[in-house]
Amino acid sequence: MPLCAGEEEAALVGYAGPVRILLVGGAGTVGGVVLPLLAASPVLDLIVVADSDLAACKTLISALDSAVAETVDAEQTASVAQLVKRHKIELIVNVAGPYSATLMPVLQAAVDLGVNYVDTAEGASETSEGLGLDAKAKQKGLVCLLGMGNYPGLSNILAVQAASRLESASKVAVALAMSAAAVVPDEAAVASMKATGRTGAGWRSMIEAASRPAHIYANKTASTAPTGTVKDSTTPSGHAVTLALHDHSEPTTLPRYLPTISEAVTCLGFVPKEADNLFRQAAQSVANGDLSASEAVIEFFEAVDRQRVRLEPPPGFPPAQVWAEAEGTMDGRPVRITSWATGAWISTPTILAAAVEGIANRQIDIPGVHTAEALSTETFLSLLADKTNTDMKTLIDQRITPLA
Repeated sequence: MPLCAGEEEAALVGYAGPVRILLVGGAGTVGGVVLPLLAASPVLDLIVVADSDLAACKTLISALDSAVAETVDAEQTASVAQLVKRHKIELIVNVAGPYSATLMPVLQAAVDLGVNYVDTAEGASETSEGLGLDAKAKQKGLVCLLGMGNYPGLSNILAVQAASRLESASKVAVALAMSAAAVVPDEAAVASMKATGRTGAGWRSMIEAASRPAHIYANKTASTAPTGTVKDSTTPSGHAVTLALHDHSEPTTLPRYLPTISEAVTCLGFVPKEADNLFRQAAQSVANGDLSASEAVIEFFEAVDRQRVRLEPPPGFPPAQVWAEAEGTMDGRPVRITSWATGAWISTPTILAAAVEGIANRQIDIPGVHTAEALSTETFLSLLADKTNTDMKTLIDQRITPLA
């Protein structure tokens, strides 16, 4: 069924059977986790695992029957296109970072060759550029989804779901809070990163985003604000957290789907506050030009690891939590609606795998280049519920807070 009311019908690219996919960046942090999830899916056939590190790809596929390892330069459209043609690829899954360098080359290959596409891109600038291929993708009947992870991805869905409860939403905010002690790798892993120089594109992107002005939406106008702008807040689990504006794609994309809002921001914070201070210091060193993003990530990791016991989160705080808040009117009264995922943390690889299956089995069939807001909330949550063996009715919780 169509996932977005009002979209023009298009002759979608169809699949005759199980789908052949190209996993670009397959040897990376997300790629290595999402690969077994994809390999276990009955709707997928051949998986071509491609990365600049061919040896790592070969190791990852050693226990898989229907997988092939390849070398790819994700920053070159021609390199990606060559693999698409060689293996008759039908769907590209792009987890190669940084997306500032890889989103457009890989997406361009998909659109040029008439292949569906999905990624976990988080940056505002590259996401906006990718959305510029929407018309061409629609003409070809392609489904291309950007930012299908936890943050962004699930965060966008939470924001839309919260705003949809209101008669008129005026403000939307998305936030991610993480326990530094839970998410930072241990000493041995950090030592390996220092030796190999591979710190994970996701972490590099996160610290780079914290080192530059944040894209925001204010007074119905796209703008920027210093990422050092902080505020004390409370997570849905009731824990205190210090949040800072974070340069992310949600303030760029949410106004496209929520036309009544005049303000949208994205925030990030680490718990406890001492850990957040360490992250801000590392990000500032990038802003000052003193360290590269990789060096700053390692500096942050080492600082946390040295104080891991002291930086343990308060009791009951999850490893990470993403939520969204929407302000507006309900029954004529001003309220704030907070929406969040209940239970265990739903990881980006899990959400990405659900999106891939949704495209492969045609549950996600909206043509063009879109972010998660364009999808039916019910369909998206149904895919997640199936992937996590969770009752869809209990997957998301909400709280309504009256405003003065």
